[in-house]
Amino acid sequence: MVSRITLVAAATALVGCSLLVDNSGFVGEGGVPSDGGTDDGGLDAGPDAPSMPAVHIEPAAPSPGDALDAVIDTDSVDPLAAGAITYEYRWLRDGTDASVTTSGVPADTIALGETWRVEVTPVTTDGRRGAPGAAMVTVGNTPPTLRTVGLSTYRPIQNDVLEALPGSATDPDGDVVRIAYAWFVDDSPIAAETSSRLTIRSDWSVGSRVRVEARAIDTSDAASPSVESAEAIVVADVPRWRQLLPDRNRVVATVRDTHNERVVLVVEQPDATNHLWEHDLVSNRFVRLRPPTPVEGRFTVLSYLTSDARIFRVSDDGTIPRIDVLDTTSRGAESWSSVELSSPLVGLMTGGTYDAASGRLYLAIEDQGTFTHDLVRIDISGPSATPEHLSDAISAPIKAGAWVFAEERDEILVFGGEGSDAIHRIDLSSTSPTLEELATRLPAVLSYGLGTYDAASGRYLIGFGGNATGGALLDAWWFDPDDGSFQPVDVSAAPPSLGRGWIGVDHAGELLYWPGGENPFSYPLYELYAIDRTTNASAGVHVVGVDLPPGSFGGFAGRTARGMVMHGGTDRDGVVLGATWRLPYPSDSPFRTIDRLEPMPDPSTGEPGARTTLSSSATSPAFVFGGRDESGELVAGALFRFDETTWEALTTSATSPAPAARTGASLFEGCDTLTLFGGEVAAGLSDEVWRLSCGATCTWSQATLGGTAPSARTEAAISPSGVLFGGRSSSGVRSDAFYLPGCSTDWRPATLSQPIGPRMGHGMTAFVLFGGYDGADYHAETYLIEDRAGTGMVDVTEIVPPGDGDGTPAGRSRMAIADDFTLSRVYVYGGYYGPRPPLGAEDRVFADLWELRPR
Repeated sequence: MVSRITLVAAATALVGCSLLVDNSGFVGEGGVPSDGGTDDGGLDAGPDAPSMPAVHIEPAAPSPGDALDAVIDTDSVDPLAAGAITYEYRWLRDGTDASVTTSGVPADTIALGETWRVEVTPVTTDGRRGAPGAAMVTVGNTPPTLRTVGLSTYRPIQNDVLEALPGSATDPDGDVVRIAYAWFVDDSPIAAETSSRLTIRSDWSVGSRVRVEARAIDTSDAASPSVESAEAIVVADVPRWRQLLPDRNRVVATVRDTHNERVVLVVEQPDATNHLWEHDLVSNRFVRLRPPTPVEGRFTVLSYLTSDARIFRVSDDGTIPRIDVLDTTSRGAESWSSVELSSPLVGLMTGGTYDAASGRLYLAIEDQGTFTHDLVRIDISGPSATPEHLSDAISAPIKAGAWVFAEERDEILVFGGEGSDAIHRIDLSSTSPTLEELATRLPAVLSYGLGTYDAASGRYLIGFGGNATGGALLDAWWFDPDDGSFQPVDVSAAPPSLGRGWIGVDHAGELLYWPGGENPFSYPLYELYAIDRTTNASAGVHVVGVDLPPGSFGGFAGRTARGMVMHGGTDRDGVVLGATWRLPYPSDSPFRTIDRLEPMPDPSTGEPGARTTLSSSATSPAFVFGGRDESGELVAGALFRFDETTWEALTTSATSPAPAARTGASLFEGCDTLTLFGGEVAAGLSDEVWRLSCGATCTWSQATLGGTAPSARTEAAISPSGVLFGGRSSSGVRSDAFYLPGCSTDWRPATLSQPIGPRMGHGMTAFVLFGGYDGADYHAETYLIEDRAGTGMVDVTEIVPPGDGDGTPAGRSRMAIADDFTLSRVYVYGGYYGPRPPLGAEDRVFADLWELRPR
């Protein structure tokens, strides 16, 4: 007698569900196929067959990219108890044998829409075969994923555009994905606003809260769960400054945030406060964040440590009363908090790491008297904590070592230290963990190194930092903790790190390295490198800011029809620059770019080249004249005009005189093509006025003027209408003003409606005066300047931005400044703050970009 295998018909129609075939009898040779048409493989055991196993397939709802596994829920039983039972596997794709006889199907074998069935046949030791247990699944569509969305600003201004910045949208099925947006103001949906940009309406009240929700949707309309941004707070459309780029010369701490696909930057201000910025790795954009309680105090290399999405800052004055914690996991809602210590730690932090699972910090605290270390554990899950001393007076050379926490191995390894090639281990599985030195040594001395544990390979990646002689170490290795072996990693494609970069696994499992450096954004290039686990080599994968200018001061800045143009200047290392950059406008975009230009040189004269301490300009088109070269010598020669794409060296009459080479002169449109006043020549300060008139050729003529003229001076500022203010004369920094309208033959004193203090190196546009140096302090005041045409009267109104925005640029001099008439905006880039040049340790060369809305 042969029992038939019966199936519940409705069950076979379930998509994505496992199917359990139950046969309570036995099957003889040549039994009926359980799928109604496929050979069951010849069942020959008869009444003594082993029982049918109960099986299912994982995952129950597979998608392309998933591997399939047959899982036995109930093992077969041999009625004769002849020994262990083995199983034979047979997989069918859409009813046809798939030639897979293992318990699993590789991920690259399955495809969308396929139906997969597994038959698991029990076989006894003497060859008796039982009825197969079977299960079936259908490969379905998988919704895409989207983890995060941020905003272009969290202080949007009325009438401005706010932009959503989504993370990477990925689809396991390879479908094309689009992002759908829904905008809300004060938690109410905004009808018909479904694009990535939203204009902040003028009738929305100041303080309104705006957020966006985003979903990724594939071609089958399968959607990811919605993610939402933090709220942006609307601010009034009144005169204010808006910061568009951080000061990349003063990035003092960084942390990677893998979930939100970004790097978070702590940027130090001249007053020792700190601003917070994110660099969005998807859009390559910088966004100013607004933590409600910014932390004060300077960051030094050994005053902070990081883990994914967190920064921990401790005191660096020998006493640690608290731990400041920056939590960046909620994008746009970052916040600082402080954990007060019940008993302050005495000494300097020399290293540490964070165990996120337990909420505990592990720190090494150096006793400055004996230069030994205490190992301390601190539970920072609450507002206060009692430090737990795990071990005292450790003499190991772990200062400036690379601390790496491996959750999977329940351990911390400390690689190297100042002058050390040792490796130390903290066993976190112990009830009283302490520091033990391993017998294995590093291949080289390593200090301020970088490291991570790579769970995918079960190895540590360690290296970079400093070498035995204090130089940079451009070496890295895989370290296998099980056998103690090292394998070199080819990181020749990447620059060295000086301890402020990081290595870690990103959200997609890719191993990334950021060199960082002493000042990680000091130079135009900012790049992430991937380290391939198979080839053991690094390659650049994410280049950012290649076309951002370095911080600089003393360069030329002028205005053209297309935007603010900058040329030359001096960077923070004292290098004289020769590149040309342009901030394009008009634009109402929430982001502004500064583009590196490659102008065509003049066919006969070339281009201006590297020069600094140039003349200030209030002209359109833009001119470059004078300055100093790399050796500090005054630059003589042609006057260059920039016409958007080409440098033109203006041809001057061979019979006419020309102004001597100089720095710090004031150029303005004035009369004819160009008017020049003052500056510093080889013989000293000048009070000359030169006028340039261009036709087929250009002719310089020195003007002999009457009236009340300004004294000889340099670094004065002048408006396009001819209002001159300040500068440095032989008697010091000046606060007087003069007026030379058009082709007038007389200087006039200019009367200011309110006084402005002494200034030199300040900037002046058609309607704004900003910054400058008075011989002691650098100024950040901003004044609206309105010339009463032809009268010599100048209305002066100080612009005091409200306290609900980005604040104001720090005081500075010699910055690039120009105005955009179309949108009535003023832009400031870079500048200098600190003691007088040459550059010293406390000097600051800015690399930030600000936009002023003066009206």
